[in-house]
Amino acid sequence: MPTTSPTLLTVPCFSGAPWDERQLAPLQTYPVRTMRLPEAVDDIDRYADFLAVQVESLSDYVLVGDSFGAVISLAVAIRQPTGLRGLVLSGGFAANPLPHWKAIAGRASRYAGGPLYRHLTLRIHARELASQFDHTAEVPHRQDDYRRLFLENTPRASYTARVTSVISFDVRGQLAKVRVPTLLITPADDRLVGAQAARELRQGIPNAREAVLPSTGHMFRFTHPNLYGQTILEFLQDLDRPALPGDHSDSSATPRASTYPDAQTSTLMPSAFVGDDRADSFPDRSIARVDDRAPDQRRNHDPGRDRGIVVKRRGLSRLDQLIDRVPDRRRAQ
Repeated sequence: MPTTSPTLLTVPCFSGAPWDERQLAPLQTYPVRTMRLPEAVDDIDRYADFLAVQVESLSDYVLVGDSFGAVISLAVAIRQPTGLRGLVLSGGFAANPLPHWKAIAGRASRYAGGPLYRHLTLRIHARELASQFDHTAEVPHRQDDYRRLFLENTPRASYTARVTSVISFDVRGQLAKVRVPTLLITPADDRLVGAQAARELRQGIPNAREAVLPSTGHMFRFTHPNLYGQTILEFLQDLDRPALPGDHSDSSATPRASTYPDAQTSTLMPSAFVGDDRADSFPDRSIARVDDRAPDQRRNHDPGRDRGIVVKRRGLSRLDQLIDRVPDRRRAQ
């Protein structure tokens, strides 16, 4: 029976950005690590290789994956690594849930360079992420907030590569290999992934339970961080109780190690967050920093006016600046 708390490894969503301080705050009683996903990787197994490297030094841990991070975490859990005590998956899937036309549109994004990616592809993606509940959430969000998340963290090459990585992804036939207690966190209104994806996970993973969070959407880690975090805590408290016979992970597969020089992993102590200040080779990309201001101040703040606290913005073209001045009717909604 484990006598210490497991380390939590929080795996980012499709944007690739590490979990921020607000999202990690409810989990501060546990040792936590977060990371930035490697760039331009177009295969889920390679993402799983990257995550396997992050846990090599851990003998007792829980993977907490959100959205795309849930897919990566699931791929690792199927390998039955030693030390994995539990699994938390939110907004994830075992097989690509997107209709065929969306997959084609996602692949076509590789040809949408510069302004087209920023002002067309990301606006469409932000609309798919949005929910009817976002405006009245714990931390209200708008579609522009989701678009900004990707502008600040996701180069076009990485966006296209991640779309490519899930198009043929299907591990429904391997879900029985997951040998650890699993929590499925499902939003009430998930326009991007849909209810069928959660149902397949619940029916396929032997020791899985599902928590459907009311009045939430696909981005509930951002809009409802307290509710989301408390749901995870309840699951972790159950894991800390004496284990029943057979409730353990065994290892019949050894994770493959690989090197991703573009990726970073941050170890977090309670109430601490290590931002990503590294320079990169994408001139149109902004680097996010921790922002400890009140949510209303943060939403009304133009990050382009404050280069030292919130984000660094670089390389905006003249066309970008002109398009940003065009009124967005959705902002008035």
